Amino acid sequence: MNAKTKIGAALLALLALPACAPPPKVLVASSFNGTDKTSKVIIQESGQIDTSTKKKLFNVFVRVCDLDAKNMETACKDTVVVQDVVPGTVY
Repeated sequence: MNAKTKIGAALLALLALPACAPPPKVLVASSFNGTDKTSKVIIQESGQIDTSTKKKLFNVFVRVCDLDAKNMETACKDTVVVQDVVPGTVY
């Protein structure tokens, strides 16, 4: 096997791997809290399924951020509020 064949085989093997990235976080609500804070409610698939309804379950986060002098969000912190819930039941 020459070098080009080995590189091609390695690339094909990488493409065949399942995606390792976590599911995206989806913004549900956003608000300003005072003049220097924002808060957001975010959901993300937990990877679990409710066995009785066969629905995907989600984790719910609250993200709190500071606002700088240019009103850009900084120092954001995510806190998990509830895990493995049906999304519409919490907001």
